[in-house]
Formats: sequence, C-alpha cells, structure tokens
Amino acid sequence: MNNSETVCIIGNIYTCCDDMPRADAAVIEGGAFAFVGSAEAARAFAPDARVVAFESGIVLPGFIDGHTHAFGGKMSELYMAHLNEASSLAEYGEIVAQFVAAHPEYDVYLGMGWSNGMFDDHVPTAQWLDRIESDKPVIIQSCDWHAYWVNSAALRAAHIDRNTASPAGGKIERDAAGNPNGCLRETAMNLMIPIIPRLTLQQYKTAILAVQDMFLRLGITAYMDMVLNFDASHEVFDAYATLDAENKLKMDVFGGYLIDSDDDPDAEIARACELRTQCASHRFKLTDIKIFVDGVVEGGTGFLLEPFETDTSYHGENRWADAESQKRLQHVIEAANRAGFSVHFHTVGDAAVTVALDALYAVAQKQGTNFQNPARNALTHLQMVTPDQIMRLRLQNILAVVNPYWFYKESGYHEVELHYLGAQRADREYPLRSLLDAGVRVSMASDYPITPDPN
Repeated sequence: MNNSETVCIIGNIYTCCDDMPRADAAVIEGGAFAFVGSAEAARAFAPDARVVAFESGIVLPGFIDGHTHAFGGKMSELYMAHLNEASSLAEYGEIVAQFVAAHPEYDVYLGMGWSNGMFDDHVPTAQWLDRIESDKPVIIQSCDWHAYWVNSAALRAAHIDRNTASPAGGKIERDAAGNPNGCLRETAMNLMIPIIPRLTLQQYKTAILAVQDMFLRLGITAYMDMVLNFDASHEVFDAYATLDAENKLKMDVFGGYLIDSDDDPDAEIARACELRTQCASHRFKLTDIKIFVDGVVEGGTGFLLEPFETDTSYHGENRWADAESQKRLQHVIEAANRAGFSVHFHTVGDAAVTVALDALYAVAQKQGTNFQNPARNALTHLQMVTPDQIMRLRLQNILAVVNPYWFYKESGYHEVELHYLGAQRADREYPLRSLLDAGVRVSMASDYPITPDPN
C-alpha cells in the first residue's frame, strides 16, 4: 500500500475508541484513516477503494514499544560479533574467531550478546578471549548491556590494572590476586569508551532502517530509543533527523538522553535541550531523560532490599548512593521536568525502586504538585517490587514500563535468577497482575535487543 492509494479494510477491527471500540470496516486515504464504521457505510464512503478483507482474526492498531535500544541492536548484528544466538562457550569462541579473521583491518573488535549464566561463577575472563586475539582489543557487551567482557589487550589500552579502583556504581571484576579479570560491570564500562571506535553517520542510518523494517513487519509503528548519547559525537541524533528529512523514517521515534550520577546535571540538560531543538523533526523527537539507578540481577548489580544469595553482605550497586548524589538526582528530575522532559528510571531491584520513588516524592513535595505532574515520569523493568511500592507507584502517578517477554520462566531463569535470588524471591519477580489490580498505569516494552526477538 502507498499513501496515494485508497484502501477499505473489512474485518473485526479493534479501534481503542471508547465510543466505538469495535468496527467492521475502515477506509484509509492518503496514509491516514478517513472513515471507521460499518462495512456497508465504508463501501458507500469509498466505492472505488481497493478492498482488503480479513475473514478471521482481529485487526489491531499499531503497537508502540515503550522501551528499546533499537538502533544499537541492529548495530550489533551488522557491525559486531553477534553472540545472541549462541548456546555454548564453544560457539562464542567460534563466532568471535570468525569475526576477527574476517576483519583484519579493524583496530578494535566489538561484539554483543554473551550471557552471565554461560560462565563458571557467572564471570567471563580476559584469558579466554586472549586465546582468540591477544594483540588487538576485544570488547564484547553482555546480552543485558550491563557488562563488558574484554581481553588483556583492551585492559592495557584502557590503562586498567590492579591499582584501578572500581568507579561508583560499577565493578571491575578481579581474580583471587586482585587483578582485573576481564569483566567490567555498570559504570566501569565507561573506562572502555576512549578506545571504542565510533561508527559513521551512514552506519547509524543503515542500522536505523534495518530495525525499522523489522518493527514494521511486526506491527510496531512507534518506539522509544532510550540511550542515544552514548557516543560523544551525537551522530545518531543526526541520523534520525536526516532519515526523516529524506522521508525514509516511517515510524514515530521518541529518544532518551542518559544522565549519570557523575554528570553535571545542568550542563547535560542544556545539551539535551540543544539536541531536542537541533534534531526535532516530524517523526523523531527527544522526549526523555534516562536515569540508571541500579544494574541487573544476573550481573549481581541490581540494587536489592535483601542481599544477594551469593553474598549475604552485598545488596548490589546504587549509582546514587551518597547524600550528595541523592540531592543531585532530585535536581535532575526537577530540572528535566521543568525543561519539558519526562524522566525514565532503570529500576530492576526493589531497593532501586525505593531510590527512584523517594526522589520523585521529594520533588513533588517541593513543587506542591500533589503528584499531578504533566511529565510522564516512569520506572522501567520493575523486576523486584514490593506491595507497598506498587501502591506508591499509583499514588505518585508514576508510569510502570514492564517487559512481558521476561515473565516466562525459561531456561535462563533457572541458570541465572535462582543463583542470585533464591526460589522465594525469584518466584515473586515481575508482578504485572498486582500492578494492574492496583490501578498503576502500565506500558509494555520489549527492551530490544535485550529481548533478541521483539515479536
């Protein structure tokens, strides 16, 4: 179908409209709905339209994916060693070795998709990668995007040794002698930024178009791309705006701009405002400030009220742990909302949920808004959340962005979640029914490519 064509759709159509939730037909003219109602009235409205009849099933509006890392997922498939489909360490090795052999021209080898549960003690090592490539840096991001697995050459290039301290909110995994062992978690990943090669504008555009084709085939017509400023060049913003100017962007895309605990909040929000103005287009808009409160359970970095099963003295990583950081977090929320941005919190552990809710509460009390803030502030993932926190989400008018793809307890659940949480807590993960019953506003998201197939 093209925008110059008039099409009459006949079938069981769900409209999402309260006054007419279902219809028998719809007419589309110029790429937009021109009529919705009965089949007879639709044919009278557009007698020359091409008829497309669906005799079974249901016709639904386009889906909106409320949290993705869309172009990044396709970047890994197009330009990196792609480990997501591998099911063993041997396959990891084969994929990385083939990628290295295929690209002798690269100075740094990038990859994506390894799982913590594939390794003894859930920690990959540099020595394992050194057997494949020992001269050039190899940097492979985990399937959850919260850790790097690197070889010894990468550690040397980034000047990471036994004297390098783990940054706040992150962890440099170490061997028994205290030496970095090749796994960098959360904010420790930033130590690799200086040696990671940047992609070109054309590579970004190619990745965006590839993910667009995939989403449209699945009926997804809009998505949120959450962390667009990971590259100081900000070329991905230009890529989205350029594609829209070229009439190649067919979806509505809403972008997120990351502000971390060690950033200057005012400078970063000012930069986000500049990018929002500079790159705003018909289809692409920068709408959200992204905040990481914690990490992930499977990496041992989610921030939990009760300690990890693997270390009863350890509750995980809180990126806003000290009093000064907590004040800065409140300032980020207040300044972002004032500038017209919503704030989108990564909260996996229940202690992280408390950090976010407390900060949002403090800002609301200061502003006297009675939680009627027009900004759509949100907490995403909510893997561990208590009944009291669920009620706070409703009372504070906070959106819950959840990932239903993760609710099914497949093999990775037994390999990873039980290891860190134990059965009692693991069985209480992702309480979607409780969120809905409590009246919390809920949005769904795939978190692609953390969910490799967003169908």
